[in-house]
Amino acid sequence: MCLKLSDDGQVSVRQSHGATQEILTPQEAVNKEAALAERAGSFVGAVYSPQEELGDPHKFCNALLSQLVTAYGVQVRMATDVQSWKADKDMTVVLTKAGEAIACDHLVICAGMDAATLLKKHGLGSSLMPMKGYSFTAAPGPASPKMSITDISRKTVFCPLNGAIRVAGIAELGARSTKIDPRQLASLVSTASGVLPHAADYAGSYQSWAGIRPMTANALPIIRKVAPRVTINIGHGMLGWTYAMGSAERAARLMGEV
Repeated sequence: MCLKLSDDGQVSVRQSHGATQEILTPQEAVNKEAALAERAGSFVGAVYSPQEELGDPHKFCNALLSQLVTAYGVQVRMATDVQSWKADKDMTVVLTKAGEAIACDHLVICAGMDAATLLKKHGLGSSLMPMKGYSFTAAPGPASPKMSITDISRKTVFCPLNGAIRVAGIAELGARSTKIDPRQLASLVSTASGVLPHAADYAGSYQSWAGIRPMTANALPIIRKVAPRVTINIGHGMLGWTYAMGSAERAARLMGEV
């Protein structure tokens, strides 16, 4: 279950596609999530999404990888730098920087920002923009939320996760380094504590993270074939995990088309 503060503009659109969402008054929102009673400052309302779920993306990816290897015999190659690729109507070959040629029936390119380099010859080299985001995971505070809360005005998300609270936010357009900038991280912690001062143990130790989101100009992913045996699945931005299963299903259908 998720709450978004003060964002009712897209509710009717989502409802028309089958989503269950409710527009709540501030008091109704507090009745759903008691942690909002501790929010610093007022808010005009909230959008409640009872169908939405929470999860740990790291655990999900590891479990999916294990399933692919054990149940389907997928060969996993880590730390393999790709130089280029070439394809014809019968085969695709991936060339590594170590000089290895890996032949395959169908190639799917889903390499985040690195996909821009691999797709230059197909006119997609400038289709992706790096958008750097931050998060920190801390111990819960005395008024920790039980559901995900998104503060639209401050672009900050609070997510209860495995007995902790993960807070995410910030968007640095054009940043390419995943190195954590202490100033940006401090800004996120300050913003979070200003919104929900008792949601997390802000003064204690916490795990921090920064990563690059590959954005497109219209914020929609690009999922299509660029050659008979080459499919791309790129540009998911800050909704990579949200889009993951649906994007994979669409890419799989494209792979089956001759």
